[in-house]
Amino acid sequence: MSDMATQGLLYLTSGALVFVIMLMILRELGSKNSTTSNAKTELFPWLGTDLLKIVDIKTETHDIKTFRLQRDNGGNFPQFKEGQFLSFQIGDDEKTLRSYSISSSALNLKTIDVSIKLLKDGVGSGWFHSRAISDTVTAFSPNGLFTTEKEKYESKPLVLVAGGIGITPFLSMIKTATEVASTTPMYLFYGARTKKDLAFHDELLTYNKRFNNFNYIPVLSENSEGWNGQTGFITTDLIKKSITHLAEAKYFFCGPPILTDSVTEKLLENNVSLDSIHSEKFASPASFDKSKISAVKATIKYNGTNLDYDGKESILEFFEEKNQPINFACRVGVCGSCKCKLISGEVDVFSDSGLTPQEVKEGYIQTCVARPLSDIELSL
Repeated sequence: MSDMATQGLLYLTSGALVFVIMLMILRELGSKNSTTSNAKTELFPWLGTDLLKIVDIKTETHDIKTFRLQRDNGGNFPQFKEGQFLSFQIGDDEKTLRSYSISSSALNLKTIDVSIKLLKDGVGSGWFHSRAISDTVTAFSPNGLFTTEKEKYESKPLVLVAGGIGITPFLSMIKTATEVASTTPMYLFYGARTKKDLAFHDELLTYNKRFNNFNYIPVLSENSEGWNGQTGFITTDLIKKSITHLAEAKYFFCGPPILTDSVTEKLLENNVSLDSIHSEKFASPASFDKSKISAVKATIKYNGTNLDYDGKESILEFFEEKNQPINFACRVGVCGSCKCKLISGEVDVFSDSGLTPQEVKEGYIQTCVARPLSDIELSL
C-alpha cells in the first residue's frame, strides 16, 4: 500500500473515531438533561396541598378571567389528563375549597391555566377575581375522571356539549388533541346567553379554521347584534345535523342540568349507550343550604364503630367532627378521594361525578356530598 493510501486510511479511521466519541458525549449529555428534567419533577413531589404562584391573569369576557399558575417551588406539575381540575383552598379556611377545571393543554407541565367565572355571592370566584399577579394560592394536585385521554385516539366522533363556563375542560381537551395531531372527529356545541358570554370564541374559531377534524358550533339563547350563527338551545336535532347516526359517537357534557339532562334523555331514546355519555357535575354549595333541609337522627356504622348522627351536615363533615380520619381533596363531589362503600341504609347524594360507573353500581358514595336518611353502614 502506498504512503498516500496509508495516510488516507489513517485520516478516515481517526475521523470515524472522533465521530463515535462525539456521538457518545452527546448521548450522555442528552441523558443527563433528561434525568435533570425528570428529577426536577421528582424533587418536588405533590403530597397533599402545594403553593402555586399566579404568573399571569387574562380577561376572557366581562365576568371570566384566566389565571396562569406555576408551582411556587419551581417544579413541574405532575402529569395530568385533559379535562381534569384543580381544587383550591379559598382564603385561610382549610375547609373552604372550590374546584375549577384546567383550561390549558395537558402536554405543558410548566404552567396550568384555570378559567373562572365571577358568580354573584360566589365565595371562591370572588376571592380568585381579587387576586393579583405574584399572589400564591393553595391547591391539591390535578384530579378528575372527566377526560378524553383515550377517546382522542379512537375513530368514533367526539361530541362535546358545553354550557356557559362549562367550556373550560373542553378547551383543555381540544388543545391537547390538536397538539398530538389527533384525527378523531370532534364537534363542540357551545351554548351561551349572548355573544359577550362566549368565552374563547375567537380562539375556537381559529381552531375551527385550522383543523379539519374540529368543528365548532356556538349557540346563543338570546339574539345578539351582528350574530349570524345558531340561536335557541342545543338539542339532539341540532347535533343530528353533524352526527347522522347518534349511536356511533361518544358524548361529553359540562354545563347546567337544564342543558345536559334534557339532551342526555333524548340521546338515550335514540339508542345511545349510557356508557358513551360522560358528564362533569360540580355540586354547587347551594346544594348544601341547611336552611332548606330537615335534621336527621341516625346511626352510622363505620370501621366497626357506631356513631350517633343528629344534624344536617355531610357525612364528611360529621366524620371530621368525630375525629374519624378520611381523605378529601375537593369537598364538592368530583375527585372521589372521600368515597366509601354503602353497605346498608339510605343516603341523600348530590353528585357521583368523582366515581366510575362501576363504583356507582357497587354502591360507593362520596361522603362530602352525601347525608344519611336512615341508619347506615359504611366501609372504606
